[in-house]
Amino acid sequence: NKADLSHGTASTATARSSYKSKTREVIFPTEEIAIDFWDLMLRQRRLDQERTKRLLKAAIGDARVKPAERLSILVEIVSASDLPTANSRRLQHVNSNPYC
Repeated sequence: NKADLSHGTASTATARSSYKSKTREVIFPTEEIAIDFWDLMLRQRRLDQERTKRLLKAAIGDARVKPAERLSILVEIVSASDLPTANSRRLQHVNSNPYC
C-alpha cells in the first residue's frame, strides 16, 4: 500500500500474530528503497515460514495435525548465562550461572 509524497514514499505495514496486530506507516526516501525493503520483508517472511515448518516437522515427525488444531510445545533452555534467579529477593548474591 504505497502513496507518493513530496518527501518520499509512504507504506503501511501491519504485523499480526494470533494475539496482536500492529499497523505503522513507514516513509522511505525513494520508491526504490521502499521496494527493496518490502522485497526483503517478503523474503524474510518466506524464510520464517519455511523455518517454522522445519521446526514443526522436527518436533512432531510424521504425525498428522489437523489444520485448526492447536499444539503446545515445551521448549527447554539447556544453556544460558546471566539469567535472574527464581527467588532473587532472598538470594541476591546467587548468580544463575553454576560455573561462576
